[in-house]
Amino acid sequence: MLRLRSPKGTRVYQHRPQSEWRRVEIPEQRIVSEELWNRSHKRLRLVQDLYGIREGKRRGRAAASPYLFTGLLECSECGGSITIVSGRCRKREDSRYGCSIHAQRGDSVCRNNLLIRRRDLERQLLAGLNERVLHPDVVAYTLKRFEEEFAKALAARRQGDAGLRHQAAELERNIANQLRGLSDGYSPAITAEIAELE
Repeated sequence: MLRLRSPKGTRVYQHRPQSEWRRVEIPEQRIVSEELWNRSHKRLRLVQDLYGIREGKRRGRAAASPYLFTGLLECSECGGSITIVSGRCRKREDSRYGCSIHAQRGDSVCRNNLLIRRRDLERQLLAGLNERVLHPDVVAYTLKRFEEEFAKALAARRQGDAGLRHQAAELERNIANQLRGLSDGYSPAITAEIAELE
């Protein structure tokens, strides 16, 4: 920080330009090791990727919200997030979901002023999900696809195991051939090749 005096005699603080900064590495004064520093910053980047701001929307608040559908619903008018926009009060026993853009910026940005009680919306959405996701046809389709993918993975693994067994047998044959050649007399080249094959 630069401390200057204004024409009125008061102190004014300004940030010093980066070109004037002096940086000195002092490893013995580190509080944490380089490895711990790198691991913690890798974790911070992961959390930022998962819950940070992306495409103008903050997902972290939705992940930490006690409300079931916060951050998962979008306004059909403006594409903004549908969240809890009004809380409980003496007249209302439940909070309400609505367009967060309309709630913050008004009709000039989004005209969707629809509000719905939290319990009503959650009940309707959960009933719809239950009806569609747990429908017997959907369950049967999901199980069939799982079995197909599992069979493919199992076949690929068996094929990989067969390839490894074939490769191991080939190596054993090569070692046996080299040992037969070695029985005729000592050869450093054959001994080196056996060691490589093993």
